[in-house]
Amino acid sequence: MQLEGRWRGRALVAVVVAGLLVAACGSSTKKAASTTTTPGSSAPALTGVPGVTATEIHFSAIATSTASNPLGQCTLECFAGGIKAYFEYRNSEGGIYGRKLVLDTPIDDELGKGQQTALQVISKNDTLATFTDTIISNYDEFNKANWPIYSYLTDPAASSGHLNLFGTYSGSSFDIPRITDPFLPQYFKATKIGVLGYGVASSETCVDQIVNEFKGPYAKYGSVVYSNKSLVFGLSNGVGPEVTAMKKAGVQLIYTCIEINGFKTFAQELKRQGLDAHMVTYGSFEDDFIKANASVLEGMVQQVRERPSVADPIPARKLFDKWTAKTKANVKQTTLEGWGAADLMFQGLKKAGPNFSRQKLMDATNTLKQWTAGGLFAPVDVGRQHQGSSPSDPTTHGDMPNCFSFTEVKGGKLTFISPTTAAKPFLCWPGTTYEYSDPTARSLD
Repeated sequence: MQLEGRWRGRALVAVVVAGLLVAACGSSTKKAASTTTTPGSSAPALTGVPGVTATEIHFSAIATSTASNPLGQCTLECFAGGIKAYFEYRNSEGGIYGRKLVLDTPIDDELGKGQQTALQVISKNDTLATFTDTIISNYDEFNKANWPIYSYLTDPAASSGHLNLFGTYSGSSFDIPRITDPFLPQYFKATKIGVLGYGVASSETCVDQIVNEFKGPYAKYGSVVYSNKSLVFGLSNGVGPEVTAMKKAGVQLIYTCIEINGFKTFAQELKRQGLDAHMVTYGSFEDDFIKANASVLEGMVQQVRERPSVADPIPARKLFDKWTAKTKANVKQTTLEGWGAADLMFQGLKKAGPNFSRQKLMDATNTLKQWTAGGLFAPVDVGRQHQGSSPSDPTTHGDMPNCFSFTEVKGGKLTFISPTTAAKPFLCWPGTTYEYSDPTARSLD
C-alpha cells in the first residue's frame, strides 16, 4: 500500500465504495485440521489447539485481491506471497517444534466482505491464527473471538487496546505533533508548505495534523500557506486550480494525504505548470511505478518505516530476496509486508514455547520488544504499542526510537536524503519528546 502510518488510502476506499458493495460471501471447502496431535519426530503432543497436527501448523489469510482493489495494487497475491516465502524459509530449517508452517488458501474479501470472511474463518476454527491485508479493515468479529491477527498496519481506530491484533507498524495518533515532519522543510530550505487531502475523515485528519504542527510546535520550521482537505477521490474535477493556487502562494514543499494515483496526478500538474516544489508521500514508490513515471516523479519524496530496497543488503533482506525468488513471488511492497507479518508471528510462536496455544501465542507476541524483522522495519515494542501516544505523553505508547527512511526520486531511481546513506538508511529520533532535534542516521539490523 502506498500510505503507511499517517493515513491509509484504504480507509478512504472504504468510505468511497463500502456503500456500493452488495455480494454474497465466498466459501471454502478445505478439510479442518485435527485439533488433537500425536508427537512427530520432535513435536510435542498438543491437544485442543486448532490448526495444529502432528506435522503441521496451519494459518489462514484474508486479503483483498488485486482484481477487487480499486487502486489496482497487488494486495492478496503479493501479501500471501511474502508469507509463503517466509514459511518456506523457516520450513527449510525444519519449521518449528517439529512442524511445518502452512498457509492455507488465502481468502479474497472482495473489498467489502470483511465480516463474512472473518466469520467464515472463525466458524471453521481450523487455523491457529490469521494474516490480514484488507482494503477495508474489519476486526470486530476477530476481537470478539479473541483471535490472533497478524497484519502490516492495523487500523488505529479499530484496533486500539485490542491485544489480539498485531501489526508490523506501531499504532498511529493524529492529535500529536510528528517529530519527523520538520526535517524536510529544513533539508530543502522550504518555508512555505502545502497540504493536500480528500474530503473524508481519515484524510481530513491527516491534513489537520500537519497544519496544526506548523501552526504550533513546529512553526519556526515552516508555515502552511495552502491546504485543501476537500478533494474528491479520483480527482474528477481536475487539480489545475489547486496547483495554480499553490504556485501563487509560493509553495515549496507539499505534504500529501492522498493515494498514489492522486499523487501522480498532482505531480503531473506540478510539472505542467512549472511549480518547482517537492511533494511527499508517506508510502513506498514501487520500482516499476518509478520506472514508468520517472520524469513526473523527479524530485518527489517518500517517507517510510521500512528499509528501502536500495539500501545495502543486510542479512534479512538477502533472505527475503532469496526466498521470494525461490517461491517465484511477485515482489511488491505488500510482499515485504507479508514477510514481516509472518516474522512477527514466528517470533511470538518461538517465545510461546513448544506447548503453545492461541492465547500463549498472543501473550508471547505481546512481549516482543524492538522487533524489526532483522532490520527491515522500524522498531516496535509490540505489547505497549497497540495504541498511539497522546499529546501529553510521547513515551507510554510512542516509538522509541522513532525511525523513518527518507528517499527522493532522482534520475529515475530512489536516492537517499542526507544524512542517510545506503549503509544507514534510517533517520531516528529518541521518541522521548515532541520537541524537534536533529536525527541520527542508523541501520537497524
